Amino acid sequence: MLVLDEMVPDDLPVVTTLGRIAAARPWLAALPALIAEVRERFGVRLGPPWHAGSCSWVAPAELPDGTPAVVKIGWPHREMYGEPVALRRWAGRGAVHLLAHGPSGPMTGL
Repeated sequence: MLVLDEMVPDDLPVVTTLGRIAAARPWLAALPALIAEVRERFGVRLGPPWHAGSCSWVAPAELPDGTPAVVKIGWPHREMYGEPVALRRWAGRGAVHLLAHGPSGPMTGL
């Protein structure tokens, strides 16, 4: 299992991009705790984060039953709030299948 420091490396695009935005720095500082919360809440095993994306932390995961998944934790911004609603409606048809999401927090989902 990766330790949280390895889950948010300094050269991760979300870190380098959002680190330049003052309003995003508190979210970046809280990101390790958000990752830990997701890990505990869903019992997922997380792989190293993908080096892509400028406003979300994304990593491969494995659910407790061995099912592969992806965890996405997004910086709260206007566009991200509609994602879970749209993904639920599409139900995996032409888009990813949303397994779960945080109803009021910055986590988009699994």
